[in-house]
Amino acid sequence: MVLDGGRDAMNSSGNEGGSPETARPQLPQVTLCAVDTANTPLAARALALCRRACAFGDSVLIAHQPAGDGHRFEAIEPLAGRAHYSDFVLRKLHDYIATPFVLLVQWDGYIVDPGRWTDEFLQYDYIGAPWHWHHDAMNVGNGGFSLRSRRLLELLAAPGLPDPGDQPEDHYICRTLRPMLEARHGIRFAPRALADRFAYECSHPEGPTFGFHGLYNMWRHLEDREVPDLVGQLADYVIPSPEYAQILRMYFILRKFTPLLALYRRLRQTMPVTELERHLGKEFGDGAGAAACVALCERLRRP
Repeated sequence: MVLDGGRDAMNSSGNEGGSPETARPQLPQVTLCAVDTANTPLAARALALCRRACAFGDSVLIAHQPAGDGHRFEAIEPLAGRAHYSDFVLRKLHDYIATPFVLLVQWDGYIVDPGRWTDEFLQYDYIGAPWHWHHDAMNVGNGGFSLRSRRLLELLAAPGLPDPGDQPEDHYICRTLRPMLEARHGIRFAPRALADRFAYECSHPEGPTFGFHGLYNMWRHLEDREVPDLVGQLADYVIPSPEYAQILRMYFILRKFTPLLALYRRLRQTMPVTELERHLGKEFGDGAGAAACVALCERLRRP
């Protein structure tokens, strides 16, 4: 059992086993970038954590309002959901990047082990966490924490490409367009083994990674005391999401009561107890586990 008051069995970089301290990587050819008009303060936090880990040629927050400091701010109109975010990244991101590469991060993904950086990453036009549910040669990768070349950005913004429809931008790039990008333009996607070193998302990391993506993974990289403040800053749309239920479930399993109660209190504001059990049951996999979690949290929230 893991008690309150600290991380689980991971080192301070947030990775199992960890790696020796190394010099802070100098990445003058890379712009650090977040595009966010929903969880903007948390996106600024992700940028700050990345800058603490590595020195970038540029750092930019593209948002509807300023947040944080230490980065360039570029104002845009609010993005109305994932489709608008994808369209912006595909069609407009290149206008904001002057360096040969961009490290695109989101509020729920950032650098956790700078010692895992390798210049081999820069030999490719796209690298993101592998998608373990795809078993073909096109399983790299997730866009929420991804390194992309400016050349790729410019190709994606050029006219004449097929309409992505409702595809997320990373799926559109890495699966729909990948064969064409490789054959016609020589775009290079990182191999699976290198992508495993770069980041993880939906699969358990087999070793230390440079970064990660996903709210459901943040329990590995947050101090317990940080969780209540982070939960308080989350946009409303995040609270009923499966990812939110997944991290709540993890804190219940670990019996880490401070973050568990913070997550539960925010969720409790959105639905009655009876609906909470049904909602959490989808992620717990059984009603009994969800009921036990709700019962525990109801006891904890009493004065």
